[in-house]
Amino acid sequence: MTAVLMVRATIPGHDTREAYGQWQKTDMFPAAIKAFGVKKARRFWSITNPDQHISTFYFGSWEELQKARAEQGPSLKAHAEHAWPDIHREFEELQMIEDFTG
Repeated sequence: MTAVLMVRATIPGHDTREAYGQWQKTDMFPAAIKAFGVKKARRFWSITNPDQHISTFYFGSWEELQKARAEQGPSLKAHAEHAWPDIHREFEELQMIEDFTG
């Protein structure tokens, strides 16, 4: 069953949002997709909380997600913390239990 890594970043201040979004688009997001070797990934800005940037990475199984986080996660996290040290990040692992496309 598909497993999803969700990364939620809290962006302090509206002025930072545009620069952070551009960095995600051109640097971090493509680097994470390549490092994790995923076929599907998505980025979001929260409508409810505009300071929240969310990235999701889809893996074929929880084991694949765990392996990718163990092998690639530390260097990706260090890269993000070096580029944006004041951004708070939360990581959540999700297991897809149902998928519907209408």
